Amino acid sequence: MTNVLITPQAFTYLSSDTIKSLFGDSYTLHFTGGQVKSSSDLIDYLQDMDACLIGSEIINESILQNTPKLKFLSRFGVGYDSLNTKDLNKFKVQASIVQNINNEAVARHCLSLLLGITNNIITQNTTLSRSIWDKGLNISPEHTTVGLIGMGPVAKEFAKMCKFLGFNVVYFSRTKKEVPYIYFNTIESLIKNSNIISLHLKCTSETTNIIDTFYLDLMKGKYLINTARGKLINETYLYKLLCEKVILGAGLDVFTYEPSVKISSQMRNLPNVISTCHMAAYDSYSILQVATQAINNIKYFFDNKLDKINTLVTNV
Repeated sequence: MTNVLITPQAFTYLSSDTIKSLFGDSYTLHFTGGQVKSSSDLIDYLQDMDACLIGSEIINESILQNTPKLKFLSRFGVGYDSLNTKDLNKFKVQASIVQNINNEAVARHCLSLLLGITNNIITQNTTLSRSIWDKGLNISPEHTTVGLIGMGPVAKEFAKMCKFLGFNVVYFSRTKKEVPYIYFNTIESLIKNSNIISLHLKCTSETTNIIDTFYLDLMKGKYLINTARGKLINETYLYKLLCEKVILGAGLDVFTYEPSVKISSQMRNLPNVISTCHMAAYDSYSILQVATQAINNIKYFFDNKLDKINTLVTNV
């Protein structure tokens, strides 16, 4: 039998019968019920595991050198900045991600954050809960430009939604795409020509902290949405500008520290921040679709059908 550890909280929303049927009879499943926060606890969990269907836990040399039986990691999602691929290759542990499954779900969450900002949902909910009847102006799409940094699959879906509602949509990408939106070839020019900026980049060594103090200063009088990765932004400086209301507000599904502690925890308590806990794709349909593919990736690996895996990120 192949022992598999399953850590994502999303699996608590699926029935045990569904999960077992997706795996089949050749696998013994072990559940943590959610993210394992301690490295030492994760090492203990992985001691006798052949594979792990993993969430946002950090995997590096200190983990791998203490888990000699581990052969394969299947990420529940598209991002893999929590996996040190150099260390994985060194210890000959393969890893996969799931791409192009939950693009629409994440785009819908982007839209909900956008409308939460433009329609004063959080502000109104807070004031009315205190019996304060105080109307404020909503932000009309007809006079608002949404600037997308990155034009991948999620951004394309989000752009369609924005355009349908009457927002003007512009974008930055390393290369111009075949999409019906105005293209800017620098992040600086995009920010200057946008009212609301939404991030849609992968988190790599090149993009970590890409939205630095210079770009954040350019967002004076603007709004920021991030459903990509928290580490794309200098979060300490973002917090400062939000506190001072230099940046008017933000809709954040992701943070530098998850679960949110340190500066991330302070960020979520600001009155001009709408925050959710990295759950943009947490609907029953999307969870099942991603889970199915992540499970199939494990089965393909142990069946030696590597060409069917979606998508290997290691080169062991």
